[in-house]
Amino acid sequence: MYSITLLFSALLIISAPVLATPLNEVDSLKRILLELDATNPLIEEAQRRSDRQDLYRFNYHCLVTDLNLLKHGLRAAIYSVKHQSRQFQGLCGDYGYTGALGGESTSLSMLINELENLTPIIKEAKQQVDDTLRIRMNYQALIGDLDTIISGLQHALTGAGEQPRKFSALRGGFSQ
Repeated sequence: MYSITLLFSALLIISAPVLATPLNEVDSLKRILLELDATNPLIEEAQRRSDRQDLYRFNYHCLVTDLNLLKHGLRAAIYSVKHQSRQFQGLCGDYGYTGALGGESTSLSMLINELENLTPIIKEAKQQVDDTLRIRMNYQALIGDLDTIISGLQHALTGAGEQPRKFSALRGGFSQ
Protein backbone atom coordinates (compact mmCIF):
# COMPACT_ATOMS: atom_id res chain seq x y z
CA MET A 1 0.00 0.00 0.00
CA TYR A 2 2.80 2.38 0.94
CA SER A 3 4.64 1.78 -2.34
CA ILE A 4 1.46 2.58 -4.29
CA THR A 5 1.16 5.91 -2.43
CA LEU A 6 4.83 6.68 -3.08
CA LEU A 7 4.45 5.76 -6.77
CA PHE A 8 1.32 7.92 -7.12
CA SER A 9 3.09 10.86 -5.47
CA ALA A 10 6.11 10.39 -7.73
CA LEU A 11 3.85 10.39 -10.78
CA LEU A 12 2.17 13.56 -9.52
CA ILE A 13 5.55 15.24 -9.11
CA ILE A 14 6.77 14.09 -12.51
CA SER A 15 3.56 15.10 -14.28
CA ALA A 16 3.43 18.57 -12.70
CA PRO A 17 5.56 20.29 -15.40
CA VAL A 18 3.36 18.75 -18.09
CA LEU A 19 0.27 20.47 -16.73
CA ALA A 20 -0.95 23.59 -18.49
CA THR A 21 0.79 26.77 -17.46
CA PRO A 22 -1.08 28.59 -14.70
CA LEU A 23 -3.28 31.46 -15.76
CA ASN A 24 -2.80 33.72 -12.75
CA GLU A 25 -0.96 34.23 -9.49
CA VAL A 26 -3.45 32.24 -7.41
CA ASP A 27 -3.12 29.22 -9.71
CA SER A 28 0.66 29.37 -9.33
CA LEU A 29 0.36 29.62 -5.55
CA LYS A 30 -2.00 26.64 -5.51
CA ARG A 31 0.51 24.71 -7.60
CA ILE A 32 3.25 25.51 -5.06
CA LEU A 33 0.96 24.30 -2.29
CA LEU A 34 0.27 21.04 -4.17
CA GLU A 35 4.00 20.53 -4.73
CA LEU A 36 4.63 21.02 -1.00
CA ASP A 37 1.89 18.50 -0.19
CA ALA A 38 3.50 16.03 -2.60
CA THR A 39 6.70 16.04 -0.50
CA ASN A 40 4.98 14.20 2.38
CA PRO A 41 5.79 10.69 1.04
CA LEU A 42 9.48 11.63 0.77
CA ILE A 43 9.52 12.64 4.42
CA GLU A 44 7.68 9.47 5.43
CA GLU A 45 10.13 7.36 3.42
CA ALA A 46 13.14 9.08 5.02
CA GLN A 47 11.61 8.55 8.45
CA ARG A 48 10.97 4.89 7.68
CA ARG A 49 14.56 4.40 6.54
CA SER A 50 16.11 6.20 9.50
CA ASP A 51 18.48 4.28 11.72
CA ARG A 52 16.44 3.21 14.73
CA GLN A 53 19.50 3.30 17.03
CA ASP A 54 19.89 7.02 16.38
CA LEU A 55 16.19 7.75 16.32
CA TYR A 56 16.49 11.31 17.58
CA ARG A 57 19.45 12.57 15.56
CA PHE A 58 17.20 14.11 12.88
CA ASN A 59 14.22 16.14 14.03
CA TYR A 60 11.42 15.19 11.62
CA HIS A 61 8.84 16.92 13.77
CA CYS A 62 10.66 20.21 13.28
CA LEU A 63 10.92 19.67 9.50
CA VAL A 64 7.22 18.84 9.16
CA THR A 65 6.30 21.85 11.32
CA ASP A 66 8.40 24.15 9.12
CA LEU A 67 6.80 22.82 5.93
CA ASN A 68 3.34 23.15 7.48
CA LEU A 69 4.14 26.76 8.35
CA LEU A 70 4.96 27.39 4.67
CA LYS A 71 1.69 25.74 3.66
CA HIS A 72 -0.27 27.77 6.18
CA GLY A 73 1.21 31.02 4.86
CA LEU A 74 0.41 30.03 1.29
CA ARG A 75 -3.18 29.13 2.15
CA ALA A 76 -3.61 32.48 3.91
CA ALA A 77 -2.35 34.31 0.82
CA ILE A 78 -4.40 32.22 -1.63
CA TYR A 79 -7.66 32.66 0.23
CA SER A 80 -6.95 36.29 1.27
CA VAL A 81 -7.07 35.57 4.97
CA LYS A 82 -4.73 37.24 7.43
CA HIS A 83 -3.82 35.03 10.40
CA GLN A 84 -2.26 37.21 13.08
CA SER A 85 -1.51 34.31 15.43
CA ARG A 86 1.03 32.70 13.09
CA GLN A 87 2.51 35.79 11.54
CA PHE A 88 5.59 35.96 13.76
CA GLN A 89 6.21 32.27 14.32
CA GLY A 90 9.78 31.40 13.41
CA LEU A 91 11.08 28.38 11.57
CA CYS A 92 13.20 25.79 13.33
CA GLY A 93 15.67 25.34 10.46
CA ASP A 94 18.06 23.14 12.49
CA TYR A 95 17.10 19.51 11.94
CA GLY A 96 20.06 17.66 13.40
CA TYR A 97 22.25 15.18 11.57
CA THR A 98 21.69 12.31 9.14
CA GLY A 99 25.00 11.82 7.39
CA ALA A 100 25.39 11.41 3.65
CA LEU A 101 24.95 7.62 3.48
CA GLY A 102 21.88 5.39 3.53
CA GLY A 103 18.29 5.45 2.42
CA GLU A 104 17.29 8.20 4.81
CA SER A 105 19.75 10.66 3.29
CA THR A 106 18.70 9.62 -0.23
CA SER A 107 15.08 10.48 0.54
CA LEU A 108 16.09 13.77 2.15
CA SER A 109 18.25 14.61 -0.89
CA MET A 110 15.21 14.02 -3.09
CA LEU A 111 13.23 16.31 -0.78
CA ILE A 112 15.86 19.03 -1.19
CA ASN A 113 15.62 18.60 -4.96
CA GLU A 114 11.82 18.93 -4.89
CA LEU A 115 12.00 22.04 -2.71
CA GLU A 116 14.60 23.62 -5.01
CA ASN A 117 12.27 22.95 -7.96
CA LEU A 118 9.70 25.27 -6.35
CA THR A 119 11.84 28.36 -7.02
CA PRO A 120 10.88 28.68 -10.72
CA ILE A 121 7.20 28.29 -9.83
CA ILE A 122 7.55 31.01 -7.17
CA LYS A 123 9.23 33.32 -9.69
CA GLU A 124 6.43 32.60 -12.18
CA ALA A 125 3.82 33.46 -9.56
CA LYS A 126 5.69 36.64 -8.66
CA GLN A 127 5.49 37.78 -12.29
CA GLN A 128 1.72 37.28 -12.28
CA VAL A 129 0.91 39.44 -9.26
CA ASP A 130 -2.80 40.12 -8.98
CA ASP A 131 -3.39 43.68 -7.71
CA THR A 132 -7.05 42.95 -6.97
CA LEU A 133 -6.28 40.61 -4.06
CA ARG A 134 -7.04 42.03 -0.64
CA ILE A 135 -3.89 40.51 0.87
CA ARG A 136 -0.70 40.38 -1.16
CA MET A 137 1.91 37.68 -1.15
CA ASN A 138 5.32 38.44 0.35
CA TYR A 139 7.51 36.49 -2.06
CA GLN A 140 10.78 37.51 -0.38
CA ALA A 141 9.61 35.94 2.90
CA LEU A 142 8.47 32.78 1.09
CA ILE A 143 11.79 32.40 -0.75
CA GLY A 144 13.73 33.16 2.44
CA ASP A 145 11.81 30.57 4.46
CA LEU A 146 12.17 27.97 1.71
CA ASP A 147 15.91 28.67 1.53
CA THR A 148 16.16 28.24 5.31
CA ILE A 149 14.52 24.81 5.13
CA ILE A 150 16.75 23.76 2.22
CA SER A 151 19.94 24.94 3.93
CA GLY A 152 18.87 23.18 7.15
CA LEU A 153 18.43 19.93 5.22
CA GLN A 154 21.76 20.38 3.43
CA HIS A 155 23.42 21.12 6.74
CA ALA A 156 21.97 17.92 8.21
CA LEU A 157 23.21 15.85 5.25
CA THR A 158 26.76 17.18 5.42
CA GLY A 159 27.10 16.18 9.05
CA ALA A 160 27.52 19.66 10.42
CA GLY A 161 24.32 19.24 12.43
CA GLU A 162 26.18 17.66 15.34
CA GLN A 163 27.25 21.09 16.52
CA PRO A 164 24.77 23.58 18.00
CA ARG A 165 23.57 26.04 15.41
CA LYS A 166 21.24 29.02 15.59
CA PHE A 167 19.07 30.34 12.80
CA SER A 168 17.50 33.75 12.71
CA ALA A 169 13.76 33.69 13.32
CA LEU A 170 11.66 34.10 10.20
CA ARG A 171 8.09 35.25 9.88
CA GLY A 172 6.45 32.29 8.20
CA GLY A 173 3.52 34.56 7.27
CA PHE A 174 3.58 35.57 3.63
CA SER A 175 0.62 37.91 3.52
CA GLN A 176 1.25 41.61 3.78
